Amino acid sequence: MSAKVISFFNHKGGVGKTTTVHNIGYGLARLGKKVLLVDADPQMNLTAAVYGLSTDSYYGNGEESKWQEYNEKYTSLYSCLWNIITKEPNEVAYYQYSNPKENITFDLLRGSIELNSLDADIMGIIKSNNNITNDQIALLGGGLNKIYKDYDFVLIDQSPSAASIINAIFALTSNYVIVPSTPTFFCLQAVNNLIDIWTQWHKLFSLHQSTVNTKGLDLHSKFLGVVIQQGKKFKDGNAKHTEEWKAIVNDGIKKFTQSQLSKSITESEFRRIFSESNPYIIATYNHFTDNLRAICDKQGLPIVALTEEDLPIFSAKKAKDDRYFKSWESIQKINKYICESLLKL
Repeated sequence: MSAKVISFFNHKGGVGKTTTVHNIGYGLARLGKKVLLVDADPQMNLTAAVYGLSTDSYYGNGEESKWQEYNEKYTSLYSCLWNIITKEPNEVAYYQYSNPKENITFDLLRGSIELNSLDADIMGIIKSNNNITNDQIALLGGGLNKIYKDYDFVLIDQSPSAASIINAIFALTSNYVIVPSTPTFFCLQAVNNLIDIWTQWHKLFSLHQSTVNTKGLDLHSKFLGVVIQQGKKFKDGNAKHTEEWKAIVNDGIKKFTQSQLSKSITESEFRRIFSESNPYIIATYNHFTDNLRAICDKQGLPIVALTEEDLPIFSAKKAKDDRYFKSWESIQKINKYICESLLKL
C-alpha cells in the first residue's frame, strides 16, 4: 500500500487547520479508506478533538482524567521521531477512533508538548553537519515511511510556525501540501510569505536531501491548493467579501506556484483532481454557527459526523428550513466533494 501523505500548513494560526484535517480524515474514512491523522502541533488540538473529551473532568490529573490515561496509553509523535533518530525500537500504539453508528474508524498518532524541545534537538543535529548527524536526518525519511505504509491516506496537522524544523520536514517530505485559510488580511499575508518559507526550508535541508549517491530526505512534496474555512454565505452563494478575498489570495498562490513550479501541481492537474474548482482554491467551507460548534464540542465529534437529528431547532419549521440545517448540509457537501476528489491523487 502506498499512502497519500498530505500536510496541512499555514503559519497563520486560527485558520481551521485542525478542523479541516479532522473533517477530511473522517470523510475519507467514511469512503472506506484507511486513514491516519498525525498531530504535529504541540498545542495538541487535533489530539483533543479526536479523543472526543467533552467535559472538564476528563482533563487534569484526577482519577477521571481520560486525557492523562490516553496520553500514557498511546504513542506520541515525539516518541516516534525520537526513536527513529536514536535508532530505538519504534512500536507504535495508535489511538483508534470509532463511530459505531457509521462503522467508521481511523487512527491517530497523538501530539505532544515535547515537540517543542525536539525542534531544538533536530536543529542542533542539522547544524552539526557531520557523518553521524547526517545519518540521523536520513533515518527520518525511512522511519516515517514505515509509519505511513499501512494507510491509504495520512493527514498531518502542522503547527502555525515557519520556524519549526518539524514543520519543514513534514511539509517537504509529504506527497502534497494543502493550505487552510480564512478570508482575512492576516491570512493573505501568510499566503504571500509561502515563497520565502519554502525557499528557506529547501535551503536548510539542501545538504540532507537524498540523491543518487547519498542518503537523505526525499523532498518531493507538491502544493495542492487552498481550502478556505469560515466563508460567509449570502443567499445561494458566497458573500461578496469572501469572493473578493478568494480572488486576491489566489493571485498570491499563483505567484507561489509560478516561482516553485517543480513543487506545485499544474493547473491542468488541479482541474483533473478538483473538477468543480478553479486553480488553486479547492473549496470553501461556509462558517458554521456557535450553536453547531457547541454541539460538536459536547459530543466530541467533527461537524461532518453530526446527523440531522443532532441539529438545534428553535422554531416550528422543519429542520430543512432553518439556518443550522443549511450550514450543516453545505459543509457535508463540500467535505464529500473534497474527499472524493482526493481519491483521484
